[in-house]
Formats: sequence, C-alpha cells, structure tokens
Amino acid sequence: MKAQVTDIVAMIVEGTCNNELLPQNILNSLKLIEIMKFQLRGYKDCNYLTSKGYSEISRRLESVRRQLKGWGISIGLQEEDFIRSFNIYDSHDNVTF
Repeated sequence: MKAQVTDIVAMIVEGTCNNELLPQNILNSLKLIEIMKFQLRGYKDCNYLTSKGYSEISRRLESVRRQLKGWGISIGLQEEDFIRSFNIYDSHDNVTF
C-alpha cells in the first residue's frame, strides 16, 4: 500500500506539472484508491489491522478520494468519467466496475 500511495502522489505531482496529464492522472489515482479499499478490507478481515486502525485509514482514504474527485470536477471531468466508488463499510453494496 505504501507503493500505491507513492504512485498516487507521483501522479498528482506529474499532473500539476503537466496540465494535459492531470485529468487522466486523477482518474488513475481514484482507481488505485478503489483497489486500496479492497486491500484494506482484506487486511482487516485477516486481522492485520485493528478495527480502530482500519477505521482511521478508511476515513483518510475516503477523504483523499473526495478531494481528488472534487479536483477532477473543478477541471472539467464529468460524473460519468469517475469509477463508481463503493461503501467500504457496507457488505451489501453491490458495486460493478
């Protein structure tokens, strides 16, 4: 997960240096965040994380996801451009990718 966080930061920096790359880098970062949400849930289910740790990381991950989506909208991305996010706390959320 540390490598994925580094990848997201690198894509954001690259996008801010090259505006043409920014929209796709935001979308790619959001895809990585969705993958991380699945991984995080797996770590919790395998007891690699405490419930408190899981909640804290999930909350921060969701905050970054919302910020990136808001940034994407502010530069002209449309709602249909974004991957549909799922509620990491709701096991009945049947999301399709």
